[in-house]
Amino acid sequence: MLNRIWVGTSKGLFAYNTVTKVWIKAGGKTNLLPQNISDIEADNQQNIWIGTISEVGIYTIPKRGFRPLPYPYVNDFSAADRVHLRVDYGGYLWVSAGRTGVFRHHIQSRENDFFEGKDYEQTPGNFSNFTHSPLVDHFGNVWFCGGGLHKWTNTGKQFVHYTHPFSAYQSTAAIYDD
Repeated sequence: MLNRIWVGTSKGLFAYNTVTKVWIKAGGKTNLLPQNISDIEADNQQNIWIGTISEVGIYTIPKRGFRPLPYPYVNDFSAADRVHLRVDYGGYLWVSAGRTGVFRHHIQSRENDFFEGKDYEQTPGNFSNFTHSPLVDHFGNVWFCGGGLHKWTNTGKQFVHYTHPFSAYQSTAAIYDD
């Protein structure tokens, strides 16, 4: 435990040390980091993944450097209002960005997948293109909200859509697993 709280802001990435009570700007003065950070997520190697409207990348703590995710679709979040990140138990970084679909990046092998949703199409295997707020539940399942709930099934290698009965045209805003 390194006693740090990571904070993504409109001015970059900061770490607050809860023991020394000192704020540190990630990257220092030489390594420029993205601005307007909408989500941050740590992987099991304690690297910090950063999501902004314009890109997703990794901040490596020992090197204090930022490396954008080398995936052609990821750096084109023009339709996104926020980018949401989550690392699952299998070592995948999941990225959802509003109307751009869902991206999956395997942290070790660096293999990438893109899943393009359909605009609120609810047929088996499809999901809403407007997804956000990825969640890994206590069983390791990956869920997204937006036009209902969407669950990734590793066995079927597809999304399963669950429509909530109270929203014909309302967007699902947040999800939580207890």
